[in-house]
Amino acid sequence: MEEVLSIKHKQTWEVCPWCGNKVVIIDSRSIYGRYYGLIAECVECKARVKLNQSFKGGLLATPEIRQQRMLCHEKFDSVWKKGLADRSQLYKVLADKLNIPRPACHFSYFNLTDLKRAYKIINQYRWWEK
Repeated sequence: MEEVLSIKHKQTWEVCPWCGNKVVIIDSRSIYGRYYGLIAECVECKARVKLNQSFKGGLLATPEIRQQRMLCHEKFDSVWKKGLADRSQLYKVLADKLNIPRPACHFSYFNLTDLKRAYKIINQYRWWEK
């Protein structure tokens, strides 16, 4: 079974894995001007990840990783939002195609390499049926 690269690096919210500086928990209003919950953010390079009650966060995302996450979510979310498949089933299918455990299959856990692998899969026509 192939290991998701980012799972090797457990997030502690103390030190940024990208630049080594301090990570703080901030209110999302300071970034978006609206409250979307709390965010863990590096004070130096501004790598960040959203935190919420059901999901405690994943890998701090650089701007490049954030962009790739948005691309993945755009493709992935459009399937379940159109009612073409159940969201949890989509994650299971994606986990199977990535050859990773289902609990490790969340875009916030993925690094850039993982996100690009996932995007190749979900960019295929009706990928969840194959």
